[in-house]
Formats: sequence, C-alpha cells, structure tokens
Amino acid sequence: MRRFRIAAMVLAGCVTAANADPLALSLFNPAPMTANATFYFTTSVGAIAQQLPTFTTPYTTSGRPLFSSDATVTGPAGSFTVGRMVDMPLPGRNTRIEFTLSGFTADTTIIGGQGFNGGTTLYSIAGTNTSGCGGCDGTTTVRYGYNEIGGTLALKTDLMIAPLWTLTPSAGLLLSRSNLNYESHTPFYYNAPGFTPPAAVNETLTTWRTGAELGLNLGYQATPALKLNAAFSAALYSMSTDFDGKDCFSGNQSSALPCNGSIFATVVTQSDTRFGSRERLLLSAIYDIGWSRLSIMGFSSWDDAMPGVVNPTTGGVPAQIKYEARSSYGGAAAFTMPLDRFTR
Repeated sequence: MRRFRIAAMVLAGCVTAANADPLALSLFNPAPMTANATFYFTTSVGAIAQQLPTFTTPYTTSGRPLFSSDATVTGPAGSFTVGRMVDMPLPGRNTRIEFTLSGFTADTTIIGGQGFNGGTTLYSIAGTNTSGCGGCDGTTTVRYGYNEIGGTLALKTDLMIAPLWTLTPSAGLLLSRSNLNYESHTPFYYNAPGFTPPAAVNETLTTWRTGAELGLNLGYQATPALKLNAAFSAALYSMSTDFDGKDCFSGNQSSALPCNGSIFATVVTQSDTRFGSRERLLLSAIYDIGWSRLSIMGFSSWDDAMPGVVNPTTGGVPAQIKYEARSSYGGAAAFTMPLDRFTR
C-alpha cells in the first residue's frame, strides 16, 4: 500500500474567540507529504471547554448583585481542511497551502441568587428605570450559549533541523464570527403566597475577528509510523462586537416568561471595535497506517480580551460591553487522506 506523509489538521479552541476558538489548530500541520500527493484533506471531531466572561444580573440585594457567576461551556467541535502542495521559493521542503473551516457550539445553565427578606432593587439594563421588590426572594436561572464558526488560510513549510527532528513555521490569515448569549429569568416570590412577578434579561454579543497568526511546530519521528509534535502560535486580530440586550419586569401575578414588561421593558444596543490577541499550545501524536493518517491531540488557548456584558447595579448607567481574559482547552481526533487517490 502506498504510504504518504500528511499533516494532521484539527480544530481546537479559542475561541478565543473569541471566544472559544475552533480555529486553534488551523496553523499546525507538521507532517510532510510525499510528492505523490498533491491535494489532501483532513476531517476532525473533538470537544472544547470555553471559559466565559462573568455574568451579573442588574438586580441587587443588600447592596450586592443578586446573581453573579462565571461559567465554562463544553460542547462538540469539528473542522474540515483542504491542502495543496505548492512550488514556492521558500527554504525547507513540502511547502503547502491549507484552507480550513471549523465550528464549535456549547451551552450550560446555572441556577442561583437567592434574595433576602430585606428586599431587592431591580435596575433596567438601559439604566432608565428602577423598581423595588421589598420582602421578597428571587432565584435566578441563567442559560449561557456560545457558538463560533471561522476559516483560515495558511502557508507552511518543513525544515529538517536534525535527524528525526522537523521544524515547521507557518503563517496565515483568519476570519471568524462568534455569538455569546445570556438569557436570565428571575421570578420574585413575595411573602404573600402566589404573587410571583417575573423579571427577564436577554443579551447577545456578536463578534467578528479578522487578523493574522504565526505558528511554529516541533516534530519528532519517534518510529517510522509515529510522529510526536509540540506547537505554539500567536495571533493578532481586529475585533468588531455588536451588543443587543432587552429586559422586562412585570407586576402581574404570573411567572410566565417572557414577561409583558408592565413595570419596565427596555432595549440596549452598542458597538465596539478593538484589537485582541490569542496564544495557543498544542501537543499531538500522528500515526501513519499506510493509506491514511490518524491523529490525537490536546490543546490550550489564552485570549486576552473576550467580549462580555457589565449590567448596571446603580441607576442611570446602561449595560455595556466589557472585556475579560479567558482560556479554553480541549482535544480532537483527526483523519487525513490524499485526494489524489480518488482522482488517479
């Protein structure tokens, strides 16, 4: 059976993304191919755990937030890569161009935030309305949802630095779109039985990232069929974030949501642009079974500025976009084959 040597390409997370970063491994493709394989593809499946910015409801009790929590969402991720060997005046061998599409989605729900009989103050996210809820308790349910999809175009080449050792520098362009959603429901229970006026908040951040990334992979050919790799990359990108939020607080004796906003119902929109950066570390093992390559890898990613929301805890201040440093980690398995075997 004809053997070939192709890189393992997988998705991972950023996500930074921004963000869970499903493009985390898009620049790491360390194993070379023989000249017999001009085109190749890789498909991968895995899972990512992404830390999200802290969410705090715009309600306070005894001067502190009724609900405030960090969350980590975990979900499936996948990617598909098409690569082509190219003849370019670069040092090394097996120069190649790769295009990758990848995606990730996850959600989780957290319940908490018991109030006190001293009462709760509710602020609208627009900062224009305030309402009291004296002598009542409130338990908040918050659903955190996150998804990201993106693509990369990368150039790579292999440098033999010693017997069995390969150094693979890479450079590429990236484009991704992520959505982070907070959905909060809080029915407030008065001392009087059966009276449960609900409050609700729904906030979404949509972020586009465009930028460039440099990577470096060190590979060791442990056996004729097994290659071990360690890779690091750093990305710099422009972030454009749109924030849309709405809330309501109803005086009706019903906890049905969404509430009708009989006390207040407000809307907030905001946009912001800034630069962000992301660093990644990847460890992988690639096994050549002759007609294809199988890969297993683990990764970690650090994002210096993930968009989130800061909700008001005083009157007159609307909800605003904030940024927090967050990390993600995960693993994936990949399957690689040359397209040439289907076209010859």
